[in-house]
Amino acid sequence: QFQLAWNDHGLLLAAQVTDDIQYQPYHAKDLWRCDSLQLAINADVEHPSPVSFHVMTMGLPANQKPEVYRQRSTMDRPAGLVADAQIRVTRTEGDYERDGLTTYEVMIPWSQITPFRPNQNRLNFSIQFNDADGWERKGWEGWFIPMGGHLIDPNCMGDLTLVK
Repeated sequence: QFQLAWNDHGLLLAAQVTDDIQYQPYHAKDLWRCDSLQLAINADVEHPSPVSFHVMTMGLPANQKPEVYRQRSTMDRPAGLVADAQIRVTRTEGDYERDGLTTYEVMIPWSQITPFRPNQNRLNFSIQFNDADGWERKGWEGWFIPMGGHLIDPNCMGDLTLVK
């Protein structure tokens, strides 16, 4: 389950992911290969473009701190770690009676979601949860993603209305 919200500083994401095994040996550009969460955001809802939307991958690399990585360059932002994003990822291991749970809490600053304007009240988004139990990604689930688990088409994204 996930929730999106916002404040004056940025877009907020909270997600709880049921996962029997947390497996994430990668970091940075390879986070998507194993247990991770990907959020695609289009700030220009009137003119969706394949080169202007953002894809952020969030994960908890083994023995490292959580990361938010911009998966693809846009016209005004290079791919790379999003240093000013705030992220907290916690893991509760499962047992025979309950599944494991990974909880994500993320704040992506508005300055990272261009060309967002303060008076704008709508974005487009897609979200994908990647799963791996060892070696590589074995599957994914999500909202507003085309067949095959690719966050590549802003025309497939759902609306996110920002209300006060």
